[in-house]
Amino acid sequence: MMQCAKIINVIIAIIVLSGCSNREESANMLFVELVQGAQMADQENNSHTKKYKNYMAAKMIYDQIIDKYPETSIALKLSTGEAEIAGKSSFVFLQLDQQLHEKSELEKDPFSILVSSVLSRDATKNSMRLLVSIMNAYAKAGRTEEAAQLYRSINNFFDVYKDQSNREQFKIEVGLSYAALIKTTESEIELINSFELAKKKYGPPKSTKEIDLYFKFAEAFVTQQRTDIAEDILKDLEREDYKDAFGNTDFRYIVKVAEVYALFDKEYSIRLAENALSELLGREGPRFSYEPELLKLIYREGQEQRFKEDFKRVFSWSMLKGENKRIYAFLKLATLIKEINLTEAELISIENVKGYYRQDDYIELSTLGEFYSALGFDLLAIDTFNQAVTVASYNNKDTDGFGFYWVAEALARNGYYTKSDEINNLIKSDSLKKSTISWMAKTQAKNGEYLSAMQTFNRMDDGLTNTWIYILAEQMQSGTLPSYQFIEESHRAFLKLKID
Repeated sequence: MMQCAKIINVIIAIIVLSGCSNREESANMLFVELVQGAQMADQENNSHTKKYKNYMAAKMIYDQIIDKYPETSIALKLSTGEAEIAGKSSFVFLQLDQQLHEKSELEKDPFSILVSSVLSRDATKNSMRLLVSIMNAYAKAGRTEEAAQLYRSINNFFDVYKDQSNREQFKIEVGLSYAALIKTTESEIELINSFELAKKKYGPPKSTKEIDLYFKFAEAFVTQQRTDIAEDILKDLEREDYKDAFGNTDFRYIVKVAEVYALFDKEYSIRLAENALSELLGREGPRFSYEPELLKLIYREGQEQRFKEDFKRVFSWSMLKGENKRIYAFLKLATLIKEINLTEAELISIENVKGYYRQDDYIELSTLGEFYSALGFDLLAIDTFNQAVTVASYNNKDTDGFGFYWVAEALARNGYYTKSDEINNLIKSDSLKKSTISWMAKTQAKNGEYLSAMQTFNRMDDGLTNTWIYILAEQMQSGTLPSYQFIEESHRAFLKLKID
């Protein structure tokens, strides 16, 4: 009997060992699949979404080994970090989950991870403005569903907004922003509610800021195809006491009225602008350079010749007046030529502009540089910017390098990136340096250089969140798919953002 028992125990041991061997073999086979899956994820360089999908498939195999074969040698090595998966320790492999997920989300919806992060924190003035900026970006890109969803989230966010003194103001701004860009039944209702809240809070407008707010409401009602309410607002704003509150001249007021009418009654808008321009050109005394805005409102496609005649009349009149700081009006006029694609540089006499700026003022010299740039005279522009730098260097009281910053920012805005960097290195203040880099990134994004913009952004140690949003918004509005490298740079930038 004892002999039989021994034989049975041996047989059992052989069976157990055989079973263990089979389990080790099964675990090892799964490990081979795990490595192959991880390699597929590593080799995917076209889509972060596909990369994350491949990674998650590999991670499921990892979990299967740990859960199903915990006693095997490969499971123990995976648990302790000893095992390598496609050249990475198992610990590093697991840590890839979050960053690959975030990059995948950035590719599908560039703002989702920032929105989630903001909504998980306390509601503050800064976080509310970030969410509104993102909502506007969605709307401008035609992603109305995401904009509407975020609008509802923002409204829910008000429940935990601590600063009660600003609560009503934000509710007005949020409803107005939403309705100014999106036409839905919901947005129209929200706009009406926001308008009623504004009238209750402010009553008759008593300041430029409040009157500007009512103009924005008029524009939003046009978006909602409620031109009847928009006209009522405009007629109400025609009261003389409102005009007086609007500022130092009624021409700015007329420009605003004409701009709103241009959205739904172009002919009436043109008549307003033409009458205002005629009055302005015949007026003596202080002037405030509203001619370019009026000219832009008057311009109509197919009537370029008439526009050129009006333009020359305005320019000649401006020269005759010879007022100080006319260079700012000339810059507006040059920018207007660029905006409406009129390439006739002879509309502005370069020689005649001389004498209408102070050669010892780096601000006016920078403005002149922008003027030349707008007309396409790059060599003149750079030469003038260099003069501005020389003047700025004479200011011994400028310890932060603000004069250099002014020039560097103007260069960045006009696309002279290398020269801007050169001047930016002369600035002593880190915050001013960062501002110049931010401007450069935004200019690149505006010009469709999205990858360069994000790479420029990443030159900052900690990024400005609004600039990051601006770059992504410009890319989204282009309607093109973001490149693989752009998402890499965007994620790198996201990790630097200061959200609080």
